[in-house]
Amino acid sequence: METNITNKYLEIHANKVIKKYGNNLEENVEIKSHNLQMENNHMKRLLSTKNRISHLRKFCQSKMSVERTSRDKSFFDSAKQRIISENFFYSDSQRTIYCAVPKVACTSWKRMFLYFNGNMKNPLNSTDKEDAHQRYIPRLSKIQTFVDYNRRLTTYYSFLFVRNPFDRLLSAYRNKFLQPDNDSFRRAYGEGIYKIARPSNSSWTINDTFDITFDEFVTYVINIYDRNFYMNEHWQGMSLLCQPCSIKYDFIGKMDTLIEDSNIVLDDLDVNKAIRFKTDNEYKVSIKDIAKEFYSTVSNEKIAKIYEVYRDDFEAFDYDVPSYINDIKLERKKKSVHMVVNKW
Repeated sequence: METNITNKYLEIHANKVIKKYGNNLEENVEIKSHNLQMENNHMKRLLSTKNRISHLRKFCQSKMSVERTSRDKSFFDSAKQRIISENFFYSDSQRTIYCAVPKVACTSWKRMFLYFNGNMKNPLNSTDKEDAHQRYIPRLSKIQTFVDYNRRLTTYYSFLFVRNPFDRLLSAYRNKFLQPDNDSFRRAYGEGIYKIARPSNSSWTINDTFDITFDEFVTYVINIYDRNFYMNEHWQGMSLLCQPCSIKYDFIGKMDTLIEDSNIVLDDLDVNKAIRFKTDNEYKVSIKDIAKEFYSTVSNEKIAKIYEVYRDDFEAFDYDVPSYINDIKLERKKKSVHMVVNKW
């Protein structure tokens, strides 16, 4: 089955390289060595993303997921509610579908879809983040007829971007509860967090929510997961948001290689070459530099529970526990041993 995995992005770029340099890629290497090296690096990146698709397919096989190729109407009626959330955007002009995962550059990609649809001139230069979230972009969930829905879902180029769940969870906390301009989130979730993390404190005000700690936020997320309550999209699992075993994605990008992966998507879609993600823009994320400080306030038991909450994301998208988590556990173990030795 792996040999039949969607390879259109590999084929597109392989054909471009052959057309540019000829069937013998070693010809003219002295003249075009720099460009050829760039193409080779690009092909390595494409092969890496192909492996992501292959890994995902193995995960889905193990889950015995429902295939989207079913043409049964009753399947569509039930599956639409299961797999199509408000996070799926599409562009008819580019014939593409994108599942937006909050805290994984979704603002930038929403701007890009506004550009695709002729509603934004400079998608990578806009400074108004809210503009991208508030302006209209067509969603799959709004399509009324099975024919129109199925045509797009089965023929359009589809992609998503993912991120290590530990990094993404911390990013959600910092953005929604530490930034002073997010009162709407504190009003919506502050009381729920207080009732779970500080049950002895029966009264609270909006000003109190500025003091919500990361450990309290983690406690809240774990609690609502255990109770199967609604989870906001900013910390809901990526597998739940984008249903990768029900939709056969053509491309999976990752936050760690956001710029390179984003430009591969734009190449696949034959977007104007002037529109490309650049290294000097805002996309380099340094959350790993501060993650250890935040997760050091969370117990080993809660850290293990976080992995359980997002297990499908770790397995589907081939993520490991970050090194800073392992460092925290190792330091705690050494400290515990040191305390025991000193005691004796």
